[in-house]
Amino acid sequence: MKSLFHKRSARRASAFTIIELLVAITITAAITTLMVTIVINVLNAWSRSSATLTVGNQARVILDRLAADIQGAALKRSGDVMFAATIPKDQTAKGDAGVPDADWSGAYVKPGDTASPNGSLYLGTTLGNRDLEEYRFGQAGVWLRLFSVPADNSGTALNDFSAPRAIGYQIVRKQVGSTIAPYTYQLFRSEVRPFGTNPSTKQASTFANGYDLFGTNGYNDPALSSGGANLADAGVVRRPRAEYVLGDGVIDFGVRIFTRSNTGVLEEAFPVDRRGGGAIVRRVFAATTDTTKVHPNNALSNSGNFTTADTSYGYPAVVEVMVRVLTPSGVEIMQAYEDDPTRFGGATASKWWDLALANSKVFIRRIEVQSKAL
Repeated sequence: MKSLFHKRSARRASAFTIIELLVAITITAAITTLMVTIVINVLNAWSRSSATLTVGNQARVILDRLAADIQGAALKRSGDVMFAATIPKDQTAKGDAGVPDADWSGAYVKPGDTASPNGSLYLGTTLGNRDLEEYRFGQAGVWLRLFSVPADNSGTALNDFSAPRAIGYQIVRKQVGSTIAPYTYQLFRSEVRPFGTNPSTKQASTFANGYDLFGTNGYNDPALSSGGANLADAGVVRRPRAEYVLGDGVIDFGVRIFTRSNTGVLEEAFPVDRRGGGAIVRRVFAATTDTTKVHPNNALSNSGNFTTADTSYGYPAVVEVMVRVLTPSGVEIMQAYEDDPTRFGGATASKWWDLALANSKVFIRRIEVQSKAL
């Protein structure tokens, strides 16, 4: 009898009680929750790092290309405009460039300049703020164009050798791939052939169109150059082709230009001209000795005219470049917002910029212009 009692007691001692089982389940759940939290944090950190790396690599490509072009800028002291920057006014329909698959219409796209106080034009004039990272260069960013002399490349054709050629940078909101694809903001770098070897390519080359970006030539309208839709024709400075895309998800692009005074002091001339001691916003910069030059948009743009009062004149000594690039997830978020803003609480200028600022990164580079205006 005693032996049977000891066997039953031993069996009871080796079994789990309900309290012990609950404690074990609680500990297991806590450990599992901790492990899941750690895994999620690691995955989120990896996703952020991957996005930062992707955006950073793209920005580096853009800034390296800009640095090479600006450092090799061709300048001369004359009535010709050989370096120009413009902050276009609000875009309409196909935009100033008139790219066939572009679309700036609708209430949900990047806000225009007039969507104050949360619009797309903020140039550091408030409270004297000069932090370029906080600048906003209008709805379509800056339209930058210049003549640059690149180094020889490995090709053997005449156009592969060093020679001045017209180059243009601009943002276009367009579809990528097909007519049902979502719209995205792309930065384009267009390059015109320096010269041509047959009547057609000669007529649409840099040499034939001259070295005045404000002149009546093919740089300002594809229709004014022979075969303006062709690769490397002069018209691509105004209307970039798909082959010239330099970066995706670029929602802002701008430059701050410094000239050098007679005493050698650097002075900000664009987009805020502080050379007279004040702070005057300028929408145009033109490197020329002719201070009566009128911007070609007056004849060719539907976004509004510019006058000499809108323009700063001089020759660039230092150019600070800013690009704001959406992260890969940011591209999807902005596309979703522009497609149906009700999912984000409605369409407002501040909402667009709140999403943009939270899902993008700014990259800045200071570039010294190596060539001097002669």
